[in-house]
Amino acid sequence: MIKFNDVSSQWPFIESSANKRIIKLHESGDYILGRDVEIFEKRFSSWNGSSYSIGVSNGLDGLYLAGEALNLKGRIRIYLPSNTFIATYFGLLRAYPSASFVSIDCTESYLIDIDLLKKTLNNDLSNFDNFIVVPVHLYGNATSTDDIRGILPANGYIIEDCSQSHGAKYDSSDFNVGTLGDISVFSLYPGKNLGGIGDGGIVVTENIDYMNRIKSARNVGMTEKYKHDHHGGNYRMDSLNAIVLDEKLKHIDNWTLKRQEIASKYIKGIKNPKIILPEIQNIHKHAFHIFCLRTIKRKAFIEFMKNNNIQVLIHYPSLWHNQKAVKSIIEYVTIRKNSENYVDQIVSIPMHPFLTNNEIEKIISIINKFNV
Repeated sequence: MIKFNDVSSQWPFIESSANKRIIKLHESGDYILGRDVEIFEKRFSSWNGSSYSIGVSNGLDGLYLAGEALNLKGRIRIYLPSNTFIATYFGLLRAYPSASFVSIDCTESYLIDIDLLKKTLNNDLSNFDNFIVVPVHLYGNATSTDDIRGILPANGYIIEDCSQSHGAKYDSSDFNVGTLGDISVFSLYPGKNLGGIGDGGIVVTENIDYMNRIKSARNVGMTEKYKHDHHGGNYRMDSLNAIVLDEKLKHIDNWTLKRQEIASKYIKGIKNPKIILPEIQNIHKHAFHIFCLRTIKRKAFIEFMKNNNIQVLIHYPSLWHNQKAVKSIIEYVTIRKNSENYVDQIVSIPMHPFLTNNEIEKIISIINKFNV
């Protein structure tokens, strides 16, 4: 079976250096928010081009902490893309349970439709006190955060969800994603492009006040030992996870380059009229967490790939605002209904840096043979 992802193949690249640090960790007993967490935070900031990075328990908690750090009052309107994982919604809902949420349809590139966002935002300006837009750099493809910034009012804020886009760059610049939002959040779940050995996340910002508030809130609201100035919780990163993440960070650029090379082979090699390839503007700026295809014969395609020992998945099989867990009324803004049309067509094929040339060739060959 050709795996959809192969996290275990990362370990040999870091085994020696990580084990040496893990032994020292056991000797020190500095297991939670220790020196290794600080080292990882500083190196992540340097790599990503962010002034401040704060290691947290996971991406969803990071989104909550980002929202909470804005400390907004009054009537709040929050805009999310329709095509995203439900954690994006849950994180902001926890921060602002009384907020009004809007689900914005996606474009053909599966990202939030900024033209629709602009129209909706303009209609809302007189009805709300503060606005949050959460662009999700889905599948590793960067949303035009600078374009979103250009349509926001003074009381508008951007929280970037970078959970699938470690190392991706904006189309308009060579900046890494996460550097143009007010606050940005990366999941470090094991299956991500940069993933640990357990749940984890990292929040980045250029604003020192946001940084201080998040650092306090992640550690039961402490500003110093037993001095609690803010409401907080236990959203801390452990040192063992930080060691593994820090060692993997040394390889992430090479692994991203390999993903881009695989994507290029897929784009050039897959020639099947029953398969719709993703719209990719700049391969060298895409992080390719996911390589998403579309087909109106998805069920048959999945069975065909399974029978040929190739694992495929769906990201995501339903829109987040249609889930039973979403209890509030969500406004869904759409013209073309791309999100709801695509949800029954999208399918993700294997994408990770350790696919061999033979495996890549087999995947392409099998896809080209699909003829149901």
